[in-house]
Amino acid sequence: GVPKPPVVGESETPSSRARLMPAGIKSLRKRLGLSAAQLGLLVDASGQSVYKWEEGVQPRKPQMSKLIELCSLGKKQVKTLLEGKAAAVRAVKSRKRRS
Repeated sequence: GVPKPPVVGESETPSSRARLMPAGIKSLRKRLGLSAAQLGLLVDASGQSVYKWEEGVQPRKPQMSKLIELCSLGKKQVKTLLEGKAAAVRAVKSRKRRS
């Protein structure tokens, strides 16, 4: 017979098994109006990593989970998240300069 697709267990969240294809990552980034660097900031990766994912390199699990979460958000929500992340990064950098 035809093998059945694996059932997601209770201990696993659907996003832990979900995957985005390279074209899906690029279309997500374009739909949200983000640069590669901005998308990288949101998922704790570099802009260069985002370009690699768009070329076919598989993101690591933590980044893939965050990418999946971003799929359900709109531009305004993502902009708010991005502003919060950028402010946190600036705060860390200014603390490092003072010490």
